[in-house]
Amino acid sequence: MNLFKRQSYLRKLYFHPGEREALAKLFSDAMNREDSAQRFSALISGLDNESRNTVSDIIHRMGMIADGNKSLQDVYTQREQEEFVRMNDEFSSKIVKLNDNLYYYNGYYLPVNQFDSSVFYSKYAIDELTTLDSVRNKDIIDAGGYVGDTALLFSSYTDKSIHVFEASPSNMDIIRETIRLNQLENIVPVSKALGEKSGTATFSLGERNSCNSLVERPGYNYPNHIEVPVITLDDYVRENNLEVGLIKVDIEGGEQLLLKGAVETIRTQHPILLISIYHSANDFFEIKPMIEKMCDKYTFRIIKPANSAIVIETILLAEVRDESGENIINS
Repeated sequence: MNLFKRQSYLRKLYFHPGEREALAKLFSDAMNREDSAQRFSALISGLDNESRNTVSDIIHRMGMIADGNKSLQDVYTQREQEEFVRMNDEFSSKIVKLNDNLYYYNGYYLPVNQFDSSVFYSKYAIDELTTLDSVRNKDIIDAGGYVGDTALLFSSYTDKSIHVFEASPSNMDIIRETIRLNQLENIVPVSKALGEKSGTATFSLGERNSCNSLVERPGYNYPNHIEVPVITLDDYVRENNLEVGLIKVDIEGGEQLLLKGAVETIRTQHPILLISIYHSANDFFEIKPMIEKMCDKYTFRIIKPANSAIVIETILLAEVRDESGENIINS
């Protein structure tokens, strides 16, 4: 059966209750603000056409689901439908369960079946980077380690260390097992949260271990809370004398807090930034202008990887480049 015929037969409809419940109203409210046009203009300013189209698609589709209609909806383009078929063929169907505590995909092992397509299929947008070579001799910050999946992906891109921050004790246990299973020698697990100020803070544990955060979000339940150590990224970089080449941040709504504690590192070292901007409408509209105020040297792209969601896993990609497209730090 050719791709078109398979696509017609298997056409995917939108059904994502979690995204509807947690994000649809937030985006609707954001677009109904008096300053919505100004915020939209600030977000798309300087973006390439593909990124602008991505932003427009997200806003339009979030509007489609904001009316409370929970029926299946046909929101995906033909190109996206074809990508879903490809993803099933090349990714989902290739994940192998070896036993209850061991899963395999394409050379990677995880102790839990959490091979996220945005990481292992879309590769967290690292193929979109034009300055990735600049990371080879620098450290990587992985904020929001989860199960060690992104650290596993990033491990081959640097000859220095990947510092993985995860405040959840249970997630950190999984990260350590991921390190052991894959015999990784350049991963530094850090059992702390990254935030605006160093000290301690209440950390909310969600019903799912992917939702733990310093910031509680509407639409999610947090049955447990613990006190955790918090450090600013600037303090950590200074204390460990790091030269940072890349910062990845996916900390379930705490991204702006982390950025407020990373101003010095961003202004002086100009690392590549891979920042999740989908946890709230405020993050979606405000994180790019926030970084622009910190440092005016960055060029931005907005990437939405292939998955069944409208906005979940959307990444703000930021690099410092000169007019030739080279890393301005090394030019």
